[in-house]
Amino acid sequence: MSSERLYTQIIDHLLSSTGVTSRVGTRVRPFESLPQLTDFPAVAVTVVGAERPQRAYASDAGHVQYSVQADSFASGKLDSIRLADAVRSSLQWLLGGSGSTVVPNVRACVIDSEFHLYDAESRAHRVMQQYTVHLEE
Repeated sequence: MSSERLYTQIIDHLLSSTGVTSRVGTRVRPFESLPQLTDFPAVAVTVVGAERPQRAYASDAGHVQYSVQADSFASGKLDSIRLADAVRSSLQWLLGGSGSTVVPNVRACVIDSEFHLYDAESRAHRVMQQYTVHLEE
């Protein structure tokens, strides 16, 4: 699976989550295409990179660990935290087996870190979450 395809599937998954869309509507986008942050709340997603660890067994050869960042923006701190909680709850259900209608071949989606930030210029509160998505190609 390409990182571009994973991008699209994560965004589609978040847009199908009522916990997320009840807060942001359709403002879930790739980070690079998010316009200047004037419309809050919003979620931005980016695939930071991929690691293909070498395994001892041939059956593990297709394992990929993608680093994914999800940023939740809102005009209030508590709103950004609530939105980030909804994103985390949604991404916990990203798991899928072969033939899954969620994201095929995802074995785990684990949150690695979370940071709370404030941008004085845009007056945006931001919760930045880093995830590792384990999948089989």
